[in-house]
Amino acid sequence: LDSYEAPSQSKANYMAALKAGLDKAGLKYEMSDSGWLTSIGDFVGHGEWGSLSYYGFAIYYADGKEWEPTSSYEEGTTFAIVFDKYLTESEYKELSDKDKEKYEHNDYGYATLLPKVSTTSWESSNMMLYIIIAVVVIVIIAAAAFFFMKKKKASA
Repeated sequence: LDSYEAPSQSKANYMAALKAGLDKAGLKYEMSDSGWLTSIGDFVGHGEWGSLSYYGFAIYYADGKEWEPTSSYEEGTTFAIVFDKYLTESEYKELSDKDKEKYEHNDYGYATLLPKVSTTSWESSNMMLYIIIAVVVIVIIAAAAFFFMKKKKASA
């Protein structure tokens, strides 16, 4: 899912980020009276154990450079939810070093897939738009200057 940026750190913004991700994924969810998510479709959170060989969700926040697992809304303003299979310790160890970089491995004996979007994807997309606009403006100015100089030479 795409990253979600909130204007400030708050429980309301954290929950808005989670709901935006769940809505985009088309998943149903339930909330408690206190405003926390209590269930998400058929997915289980990493706090609900049984068998480690299942699909679940992991929530990350952007620390400015990389995605980090979140445990509180106070950790950031950009969050991502990843729905994927949890890897057991042995499944994680079987991965190549390059593939291991795609996962967050923890001390609890499982690994979750990291978000595939940039921690600043919103900045990257806006920056590209600004670059395109700048190039278009430069081309227009260069074309206007060319025709102005050509017209000035023709009248001289």
